[in-house]
Amino acid sequence: NTGGPIMDWMSPSEFTQALSDAHSFTVPAADGWMGRGLAFQRPDGSALCLLTMGTDRADHLATASAGCSSAAQVEQQGLVVTMPFGVPACDAQSAQCGAQQGADWTWNEELNTGERVFVALVPAGATVAVTQGGVTTPVSVSDDVATGTVQLPGSLTITNGGQSYTDSFPGAPGTTPTVSGTPGAAGGATGASGASGATGATGATGATS
Repeated sequence: NTGGPIMDWMSPSEFTQALSDAHSFTVPAADGWMGRGLAFQRPDGSALCLLTMGTDRADHLATASAGCSSAAQVEQQGLVVTMPFGVPACDAQSAQCGAQQGADWTWNEELNTGERVFVALVPAGATVAVTQGGVTTPVSVSDDVATGTVQLPGSLTITNGGQSYTDSFPGAPGTTPTVSGTPGAAGGATGASGASGATGATGATGATS
């Protein structure tokens, strides 16, 4: 389930408070770069969020991705965010490199080609698998977080209680995951905009196989 923008879910002051209690972890990064992730919740517990960042060795931000969804939905479907694994060519050791990436990077040119880093916030007891080149491989989960890379085109599937939620890459921001299997007791989760059925953060009804 691809989440919506953080600021759709909390105010700047709530965001600052949430970050103070965030769980941090590393994510894959290309040579010359560092990847970091944060998992956190809205102070009232109603939403869960992920923030991933790619920086050069001087800690200049080059790329980032974030998303939030309701706690109830994440507990059923999980939450997935992605960002480019590689970045546009420049001197990764240069102090100007991070600033250049922020100016040059675009969704169509970078997110929809090559390799993508994924981070998933995984419901308790759920499993995760990545599919690329027609091959599906299980992904390990640590502290309710799964992370890795996927060669495009590919997909990530979270299976929880007999129901699977698949995010396909590349995909436009807010893409609704496809849903398969038989809904469990927690089925019929509602998306952020209040549409019924298993939905993405945009509230569009998921496509059922």
